[in-house]
Amino acid sequence: MTPYETGMLCFTGIIVIIAFYALVFQLRGMVEERRTRESETLMRITQRWDSEELIKARQLIAQYKDNLEETIENYGKLNHEEYFDLLKVANFFKDIASLVDRKYLREKLVKDLLGDAAT
Repeated sequence: MTPYETGMLCFTGIIVIIAFYALVFQLRGMVEERRTRESETLMRITQRWDSEELIKARQLIAQYKDNLEETIENYGKLNHEEYFDLLKVANFFKDIASLVDRKYLREKLVKDLLGDAAT
């Protein structure tokens, strides 16, 4: 092997090593970016779950828990103002399911965050 070929081989090896480390660094950044995005989303979910609006809706659901489905159906027919409050919790979980389905959030994180309410 000529000195030129040896030099080119070493140069190519160095480029491959640099490219490998650049790829590893990029992948680590992507993982960290996902964690940051998930953390921010989970904080927003927690804030929304603990908001006055959803607390009121959850209290209303607890009030009608024995005949919730019937109440929602009747209030919907009457266009009763509490109908929309009763749907807020369902819409909240629908939004979360949408995030999980699109892989913006991991299901395990949601279950860890909301516990029994998420199941």
